[in-house]
Amino acid sequence: TSGLTESADAFFAEVKKGDYQTAYNLLSSEFQKTTTLEELETFLKNAELTDITKQSWTQRNVSMDQGNLSGTVTSSSGSTFPFKMTLVKEQGAWKILNMNKTLAGMSHSNDGSIAQVKLPPENEQIVLVQDALNAFGQSINKEDMSIFHDHISQLWQKQYTVEKLEDAYKGIYGIEGDLTKISKLSPVFASPASLNESGVMKIAGHFPTTPQVLSFEQKFIREGTTWKLLGFSINLTKQG
Repeated sequence: TSGLTESADAFFAEVKKGDYQTAYNLLSSEFQKTTTLEELETFLKNAELTDITKQSWTQRNVSMDQGNLSGTVTSSSGSTFPFKMTLVKEQGAWKILNMNKTLAGMSHSNDGSIAQVKLPPENEQIVLVQDALNAFGQSINKEDMSIFHDHISQLWQKQYTVEKLEDAYKGIYGIEGDLTKISKLSPVFASPASLNESGVMKIAGHFPTTPQVLSFEQKFIREGTTWKLLGFSINLTKQG
């Protein structure tokens, strides 16, 4: 796991020097897609992360091409606070996928990348669920999982090629009904969306279809400043 800490420490070192471009180059391609250099610099200044003098990583773990760091960072003023980073391996190098500064006070600790991560409003959750079903439906209609593969998170893409998605979902080819049309309906959530300690949001519910009900469970993770699909399942059951 030494590569994880080297990348994280290098990021803070470049920021401390004021070399934001080099620090930006240490972000993952997905992070860079959703965050400009100027936005990164603004975030770091607002979060008071521009003068970090010490990093202490107490927890490190790697699973496939993803790594997580947890610990504390200390500023030149002597302030110490918890900090987390998620990194992904790109072309043999560890790149930062998201970062989280825990804020002081009551109920302010949230995972985040360029902003503190919290559950998006319900109207945004609805759009995420609809877009995911629409992308999946397009792939089902064409019997080609490449469209769905383009839609999912970078993390999931690294774990599942188009061919692996084909193996996982080809049993649904020929499903009765057009999922792209169903995706235009407003989903009914079974319960409020949840966010686990790893920053994964889970949304479950159903689409009000007849004579069969389409139930779903979708999982999302923040990549940069965008929620991206990390898990997807659907089930058709007869009413009554």
